[in-house]
Amino acid sequence: MVDSAISCLLAAIDEGLLELEWEDERGARVDLTTEGEGEMCGWYGGSESWRSMYAKERYVDYFADVRGFFDREGTESETEGEAK
Repeated sequence: MVDSAISCLLAAIDEGLLELEWEDERGARVDLTTEGEGEMCGWYGGSESWRSMYAKERYVDYFADVRGFFDREGTESETEGEAK
């Protein structure tokens, strides 16, 4: 339940639906959407993420079986660099 709430919060920030900023130690304003590069939800809940490295409780990684799926030979990402 907590993971879902945190994911929804981070997704809203990533998409710019929730604008959140703070002042750093120098007094400069820091925009979390810009600073997070639209990837905070993935950094939190994706495979090889914050949750997988630091969680002390068990959780289900629904995407564990697709890790490396798009890195297979012959995929579009591999052939993008080839001359046509």
